[in-house]
Parts: sequence; structure tokens; C-alpha cells
Amino acid sequence: MMSKPKFNLGDAVFYVDASCNYGTKVPCPICFGKLRVAVILGNDERVYTECGHCAPGMERPSGVATTWGVHAAIVEGTITGIRQDYGSWKYEVSGRNVDGHEIFRTREEAEPVREAKLKEVTEQKRNWERDSFVTATKKQLWSAGYHRSQIRYHERHIDWHKARLCMISEKASDTTGRADDANPT
Repeated sequence: MMSKPKFNLGDAVFYVDASCNYGTKVPCPICFGKLRVAVILGNDERVYTECGHCAPGMERPSGVATTWGVHAAIVEGTITGIRQDYGSWKYEVSGRNVDGHEIFRTREEAEPVREAKLKEVTEQKRNWERDSFVTATKKQLWSAGYHRSQIRYHERHIDWHKARLCMISEKASDTTGRADDANPT
């Protein structure tokens, strides 16, 4: 048998609302709004490529990055529902479901939890930013390598086509020269 609930319907309580929500727009911390970055290759050559951090999916860079916004606040509410769930009490506080161990009688009791949750979501944000930077850097390195190889590929084809045009031009002038010799005027 479970003990009686700690709180009752209608009690004014406090809980901590903390999140690290994606969708906050900030100036791009990689290209600083310039839409491109310099990649320094192993031979110290500098190659410019589009910023991969502020370019969502297949879109062009915008100079604005979408990142995680950190939030941690103490919220006051009224208990509007109580239920038992797998051996613990769950409360509905102003339309939100909250576990019994996350509810406090005073704002002061909730403050240490808010501070701890703020640290947690700030760490989540820091990890996301680090991972996003690594991903963007890898995309930019790949892009620089890919486009350099495409330039070499197409330059080889341009040289080949130029050589063919020279051969055609030489054959045409040989043919024209002989035809002119055969028909003296």
C-alpha cells in the first residue's frame, strides 16, 4: 500500500521548468555572417568554401545559425490533479504533469534544483555546439576536397577538348591548303 500524497488538490506549489530547446536564431559563430570560411590545407594553401554551419540541409548559408536555447525557471502553479503511477505520485500542476519529487512547497526549496538543471541543459547546449562545429568542419573539408578534385577533372577534360579542336583545325587547314593548291586561279 502506498503512502498518502504529499500534496493535495488546490495546493500552490513550485516546480522547475528546464529545457534546451532547438530553434534559437543567433549570428553564425563560424562565418560571422560572411557566408564562407577559409580552410587551410596541409600544404598551407587557403581554400574558401561556403559555411556549413549556417547552411541548413541543402540550403545556402544565411549568416544566421539555429542553435539551442537554454532555459531554467521556477514555476508557480496549482495542483489540479493527482494520480498514482507505478508506485509514485504524479501531479497535474496547472495543466502540466509533474513527478512528486519535482514539486516544492517554496521557491527557496526549488532553487538548488533549478541551478542543477541549468547546469545540465547548459552542458547539453555546449555538447551540441561542439558536435555541430565538428560536423560543419567535416562538411567544409569534404566540400573543399570535392570541388578541388572536380576542378582538376574538368581541367583535364578542357585540355583534351582543346587538343581535339587543334587537331580538327590542323586537318581543316591541311585540307584547305591542298584544295587551294589543286585549284589555281
